[in-house]
Amino acid sequence: MGLIMNSVHAQIRARNVALDRLNGLTTWISVGAVAALGVFTVVAAVTVPGKPASSPSPPTADATASPPTSAGTAVVRHHHQDSTTITASSGAPVVVTGGSH
Repeated sequence: MGLIMNSVHAQIRARNVALDRLNGLTTWISVGAVAALGVFTVVAAVTVPGKPASSPSPPTADATASPPTSAGTAVVRHHHQDSTTITASSGAPVVVTGGSH
């Protein structure tokens, strides 16, 4: 009977040791994940273009359009002070994104 009890106690100790190792491993994986998130955050902040937060400026529209006139034209004024006339067409509407200056 003593041999069986020693075997059971040995299995319990082995289980406890394995659970302690698993707990430690889980802790280190969590710490590593938080550290990796911090690194990715810094890399993203450095590589994304934009203005620094220390010098905020009011938002401005890139281009503003006047309402269409009865002739179907509108004048678009860019912040560069140039103007372009747009005429109405009968084609399908087209969405354009990602323009640059």
